[in-house]
Amino acid sequence: MLAGVGLALVGGVEPSLAGPVCVEEGQCTFNKPLFLIALDYSTEMNAAFDGDSTRWERAVEAVTAIVEADNGYLQGNVMLALLRFGHDPDVDQPGTTIAGDASGLVDGQKLDVSWYDELAPNKDYFHCNGQAVMSALTAIPPPLDGAPTGIGAWTAGALTRAKSLFAAANADHPQEVGPDAREQALIVITQGVWTDPENTQMLPPAADPAPVAQDMWNDLAIPTYVLSVGDAAGTAQANALAAAGGTGQALAELQAFGDALKMFVQKILNELEFPDCRPAYPRIMFLIDGSSSMLNVMGDSVHGAMGETPWDLLWDGGITEAMYKGTPPLGDGMYSIERWAIVGGAVFGGDAPAEQKLIVDYAPCRHHSIRDAIYPVTACVAPGCDDPWGGPPISWSSWTDEVMYPEPATTVQSHVPRCDVRSAEAGRVRGLGRVRPPRARAGARQPRDLQDQLLAAERGADVRRRHQVL
Repeated sequence: MLAGVGLALVGGVEPSLAGPVCVEEGQCTFNKPLFLIALDYSTEMNAAFDGDSTRWERAVEAVTAIVEADNGYLQGNVMLALLRFGHDPDVDQPGTTIAGDASGLVDGQKLDVSWYDELAPNKDYFHCNGQAVMSALTAIPPPLDGAPTGIGAWTAGALTRAKSLFAAANADHPQEVGPDAREQALIVITQGVWTDPENTQMLPPAADPAPVAQDMWNDLAIPTYVLSVGDAAGTAQANALAAAGGTGQALAELQAFGDALKMFVQKILNELEFPDCRPAYPRIMFLIDGSSSMLNVMGDSVHGAMGETPWDLLWDGGITEAMYKGTPPLGDGMYSIERWAIVGGAVFGGDAPAEQKLIVDYAPCRHHSIRDAIYPVTACVAPGCDDPWGGPPISWSSWTDEVMYPEPATTVQSHVPRCDVRSAEAGRVRGLGRVRPPRARAGARQPRDLQDQLLAAERGADVRRRHQVL
């Protein structure tokens, strides 16, 4: 499903009515990749991007697009973190800040949004945390409140910090190895021109961020995607950074940039072998009338012969037909209930004593068990019963069984409506109660005539059919 969604969204039109995408990880999904947005917070970002916005405003717009475009596809399918970077006034002194900066830069960087809480015991990831990213950006003013100078762009320091953050995530989640390892990607949004750590020189070779990106790509397979919001000189530097990071060149157009990130996710999906996952089976409970009138015919005036009673029609026709007849809503009627549902059975009758009983709980491949549980022949055991259709009075022998195939094991309890008779109403079945079942199933009698042999053969065929279906 995700693969299809990914292809549909890349370069497509955002559906206007769809809700934000948020994929929860599970057996039938993939481990979301880690995306780190490294956002240039130098005062060069206060320069004009075009006639309507500054570079900083363009960068914020880009982050907003990552979070919200295509109904939040990216933020719902990746783990997002946000890192801002400037310069470090004193690289030899930990904890240094920049004069006039109130946004929280320390030693040249600020991790505004992390993938997870580093102090939490399990270090669970924050899923679909795009709103946290947007809330953080909303609270951040432009660099030095729009001043033209004052904060440099120590881009190499930001990439080194990014590398350490990826390594820390791996160390904090040691179970994510091999096929369960998360893909990682760095997103750099910058005006392009970088400085040395202390913002004293522009483009010094020793502070070139490209070698750091190249090491991340060659050694760790972490690509660096670059969105350029700078002029021609800055775009040239951004291109060099993207090339070293394995993504070819920097992009300036937001749609193309978003498509590149989505294709990264799509590539992950294309390389995965998902488990065989199906929707959860629906559950169907057969609630069966277990009153004594189910054994009568002719307007409930006399007990019925074999094959004539509502109870016979229920177990021999109703349940069977319901289980094996194709259901039109599914595949033009090609598939029966036994192929797409988990079934159970329960009976109800009178309240003296209370007769409601769960004869088969929800479980796969238990449709035959329901028929067995209400089959009069198996409940007809001498001396209480000689002929299950011989008329009242009959004392049924209830039984309990454990069905072990397939797993899980399921308890099956038999039930046939009470078959008592009153002297004034000879021939009519009365009594809404039931015989209390013994602790173990009573032995079923051997077939004594042709009808019983046919019924036994039918039950054997049902068992074989069950194995064929499975």
